[in-house]
Amino acid sequence: MSKYLAATGILALMIALGASDALLIEGGLPKPVLPDEPYASDTPQPPQTSQPSQPSSIPGESSSSSIVGIKKATGPDVLLTLTRLGFEIERSSELTILRTVIPEGAAEVNTYALLLNGDRAGLIAWTESAEVKNYFLALKEALHASFSPRVKDLLDETQRIPGKPPRNFLSFLDEGLSPERLVFLRVRERLYEIRITEGNDETIFRAVDALTQ
Repeated sequence: MSKYLAATGILALMIALGASDALLIEGGLPKPVLPDEPYASDTPQPPQTSQPSQPSSIPGESSSSSIVGIKKATGPDVLLTLTRLGFEIERSSELTILRTVIPEGAAEVNTYALLLNGDRAGLIAWTESAEVKNYFLALKEALHASFSPRVKDLLDETQRIPGKPPRNFLSFLDEGLSPERLVFLRVRERLYEIRITEGNDETIFRAVDALTQ
């Protein structure tokens, strides 16, 4: 455990230094262009023509003309989804890599241990922010620079599954960083860190699919 905490601390320092450099040199974290779903506001609008004047709305009543664009879709309820899949969930104060990426006070990070039949199956942490693309990029660059020679099962790709939003996916097993498999997943404006204990890959990845609808 002490070896794991030391490795996590070193990685946290690397991420913090990288984020600080970006803030000082470029005025903020780099803003990569990652594939994502188009939003209604990105769609070209036809030229506006003059319309006959309409009567003012009655105070207290909503008007359809006041609605601008379409609200972005949000992901499924995390805790409800996990509970329906049979997980027992317990709030956790465990140190996560995700917490080192998010500037203090910028966004809330929720962290829960995942249990099956009373035994630890893994852990999930997530945050929601308009900056998750930047957080994911900073996290990924720091992780690639800190992998030990024992890293294996590395998968780093943008996944496009029919009927689901695109998701940026990074998964690996590196005992130099953690005894558990680590998964980082960015979908819409939500960023997850998921840890998987040995033997629970299939069960946890079912949850991943359900959380990225």
